[in-house]
Parts: sequence; C-alpha cells; structure tokens
Amino acid sequence: MANKKITELTATTTPASTDIVPIVIDPATTPLNRKVTLANLVNAILPAPSAIGGTTPAAGTFTALTVTDALDTSYDTVASHATTAPIWAAAGNVINYTGTATATNFPAAPRAGAQRILICVDACGFTHAGNITVQGGVTYTATAGDVVIITATTTTTFKVNILRQTQTGTGATVLASSPTLVSPALGTPASGILSNCDLTVPPAIGGTTPAAGTFTSIAGRSQTKTISSTPVTLTEAEMKNNRIFVTTGGAAIVLPPKAATLDGCGVYIEAIATVTPVIDPDSSDIIILDGTALTAGYKVAFDGVAGTAVLITYDATATRWRVRTVSGITSDGGA
Repeated sequence: MANKKITELTATTTPASTDIVPIVIDPATTPLNRKVTLANLVNAILPAPSAIGGTTPAAGTFTALTVTDALDTSYDTVASHATTAPIWAAAGNVINYTGTATATNFPAAPRAGAQRILICVDACGFTHAGNITVQGGVTYTATAGDVVIITATTTTTFKVNILRQTQTGTGATVLASSPTLVSPALGTPASGILSNCDLTVPPAIGGTTPAAGTFTSIAGRSQTKTISSTPVTLTEAEMKNNRIFVTTGGAAIVLPPKAATLDGCGVYIEAIATVTPVIDPDSSDIIILDGTALTAGYKVAFDGVAGTAVLITYDATATRWRVRTVSGITSDGGA
C-alpha cells in the first residue's frame, strides 16, 4: 500500500467497534505508535454515564435509575368512565380527570407499581369492589379538587388513595361505616337519638363543689311511699335514682339483698312528718352509717324530726350499704 497522508485516505461513515485506529501513547515522555480498536477507545474515554441527559430516548427499559435533580412529569386530560378510562395511555402521570362516572374497574396497567395522579374536576366515583380497593374500605365519591392516586398492585388490581380537597376539623378522616372511635371528644351534641346508648346515671353529684354553673333542669324518678305498721321492701328498680318521702308510720324500710347490679345505685329518703322509720338491711348485710360500719343486719333509725333525710347507696366493691345523713339525726337502730 502506497504511503498516503491520513487526510488523503477514504472516509468511512459506518465504523465498527472492531475497527483499528492509530494512536500515540505517552506523548509527553516516551511517545510510541500503537493501534487501538474503536471499542477500547470509547470505553477508555467515555465511561458509563451515571445519568441520562440530552434528548429523550425513543424507547427502553431501565432496571435502575438514579435521579439527582427534579423529575418533571407531563399533564394530560382523561374523561372518567366506569371501566375503560384510559389513564395508563395518557400522555402524563398527572391527569385532569373529568366527568362524573363511577369507576368499577380500570384498563390493565403496563406493570405492577405503575401510578397515576388524578385531579378530579367533577363528582366522580370509585367503587370499593372487585379489582379496586378504596382507602377506608368503602366506595368514595369525590368532590371537585380531590386528588386520587391510583396504584396498580398487579396489572389488573388497583389501590385507590384519596387526598380530600375540602374538609373541616382536625385528625384522621373517618370513611368506614360504624367506625370505632378511640376516646373521642364529642362535645355537646345539638340533637340526636340515644336509644341504643348505654347511659349510667349517677345517683348524686359528689366530689368538690362546681366553681360555677346553672342546672336548668335535673330529671329523675320520684315517688311517695306511705310507711305504716307494715314494713315496705324496696325493689332493685326502686333503689336506682329515686326519692322517697315518708309521710306517716314508723315501720321498717327494707333494703333488697346486696347484689352487684346495685352498684352505684342511690335512693334519697326523707321524713316529711314526725315519723320514725328505720332502714333495715338483710341480716347478713352491713351498713356504713356516716363512715362508721354497723354490725351486720343492724338498722339505721330516724330521730322522729320532720326533715330528717338520708342518702343510701350500694358499694359493690366493698359489698356494703352506705348511708349518709343529709339532714336531721340518725343513729344505730340495732338488730
């Protein structure tokens, strides 16, 4: 081959990685002529990139991609539909989601883990059933401005998470039917039906005196019993939040036998005439009169002065009747 200048050689427009080019190595100290393939030359001066820059690749799959700066996605509009809203074919991950259709399914996703962010324009719906699992476990109807995130858990099953646009108050949103509320502060309800609520009505207001306040109405049960020569036995129902006024007589007011169901019950008994009734417990029951325990079966006697009154409660923990003299004088009436 005749000697030619490099500039005189025929140019190639389709070099191969195995083609050879001349190279001078170590030109600064001991220059030597060598050859090198294009593949080795490229690998030496162009190491594998840590990021992709420049134009958008036409297609391809990245097994791992590290993003060190902002990643901007695109925005597109998709109309809602019961089963075929083309959210996966949209030209963007953020979607302006229009219409009022209720989705019962979505088209197949390109892969598990794919996500779309829907900004709801209208009152569209998302059904919690079949292939769709809605946050909170119930079907959700969005309001304008709600943001709904669709995640493909497989290519054909989808999780719907909701970011509500309009809400009041603080704390977690309750979407479930019949939710369990842990120590809620309900305040004072304006109205409502409490027929299924378990209300424990205290027999009296104890503890310290309120600093201020007005009770406009305190409702309770009241009845008047006439005490004569025949003892009157109180029922368990009568022991709960009753007021009994003794008008005549001086026989015994017999308490029911102690029982756990009587815990916290209370009855107010007042002599409104000059009478001397006695509070008679079961023979094995003990009364604590104004802090002093009486002998089992011993009674509490009124002093015969009109206005004498006692408050009787049952303490299931101590298995004792407690009698507190409210006014007048009472005493150990013996067996």
